[in-house]
Amino acid sequence: MTSTIDLIALPHVPRELIALVEAGETVPPYRSIWLRTCNGELPMAQFVRGRWYVARDQLPDLAQSLGLSLKRSSRPRPSSRCSAA
Repeated sequence: MTSTIDLIALPHVPRELIALVEAGETVPPYRSIWLRTCNGELPMAQFVRGRWYVARDQLPDLAQSLGLSLKRSSRPRPSSRCSAA
């Protein structure tokens, strides 16, 4: 069974980030995100067939890399580890 990764083209990333961050946060424009990606500052971006993409599940990491505050519902859940006593 193969799983597909939901990739978002970099020009659409700012619009997707708006839904993930706290109200009042200023999401950088596409060009700013593109420049940081090209400079290697955003390793979650992938270059596929001549275009930059970000996997949907990497958007919270991208937002944090850009210094944005995530909404509570968008924050990654801490892994629950049970220790056997």
